[in-house]
Amino acid sequence: MTSTPELTVLVVEDDFMVASIHTRFVERVEGFRVVGVAATGPHALEETARLSPDVLLLDVHLPDFSGIELLRRAARPRRRHRRHRDHRRP
Repeated sequence: MTSTPELTVLVVEDDFMVASIHTRFVERVEGFRVVGVAATGPHALEETARLSPDVLLLDVHLPDFSGIELLRRAARPRRRHRRHRDHRRP
């Protein structure tokens, strides 16, 4: 029997009780696994970068910025900045 690939979920919700309900619900659905919970936009961005979840289950009304803004920020390609200094003088 072939098993269904598991989709990982990050729950983003500032209300502890609602986050708990969402987590329990998702864990009951076959093929989904909650890998983390975040209560703020910045924490959600950190967890998204660290965990690379397949799905973000998020509150649109977060205290620091909206869930829509969170999606915009999370979707941006991550760039590594390197500083190069040329010590040669003309």
